[in-house]
Amino acid sequence: LVETQMKKLEIKLRHFEELEYIMDKEREALEYQRQQLIQERQQFHLEQLRAAEFRARTAAQQQLNKESGVGGGVPVGQPASPGQQPQAQQAMLATSGPLQ
Repeated sequence: LVETQMKKLEIKLRHFEELEYIMDKEREALEYQRQQLIQERQQFHLEQLRAAEFRARTAAQQQLNKESGVGGGVPVGQPASPGQQPQAQQAMLATSGPLQ
């Protein structure tokens, strides 16, 4: 009788050890997903900051051009074609990365 009860307890103990192992793996997977989400959020915010910085620089450059009377040969109110953009703006476009 005691031997039968011991075997039942051993089986239950093994079952709980398996469940603990499964839970540990699930916990690791969730932690990995949490870290991935944090990285994705950071990347998203970085892209948003870059886009806002680009818009601010563009607006400041346009304001500066407007105040100094330098239009770059483009009539006021008309957008410049890529070939007519100042080099600084072209460099910002090339280095700012994709805007989303």
